[in-house]
Amino acid sequence: MDNQIICHLKSTHTQYIGTSRMQIQLMDTNEGFEVRNEANEQLGKIVWKLGDGVMLMNGTLVDPSLRGQNVGEKLLNEAADFARKNGY
Repeated sequence: MDNQIICHLKSTHTQYIGTSRMQIQLMDTNEGFEVRNEANEQLGKIVWKLGDGVMLMNGTLVDPSLRGQNVGEKLLNEAADFARKNGY
């Protein structure tokens, strides 16, 4: 088993962090990113609301098993990149 977290954003962006194989992906609702493991269980997320040229980040949740691996920071950075790329 790989000892890495693989982050994919619409299958175009890959980075490695942490100790488990995970995906960070845009949620189906386009209202956040979520972290999912190989069993497709959600282990973390960051959510936002969009409006009037503003992206308001409402919260970040990370499963205790991933804490201390900078997953929350990674989610925040991905959300900030998403905001910049989409004019927010």
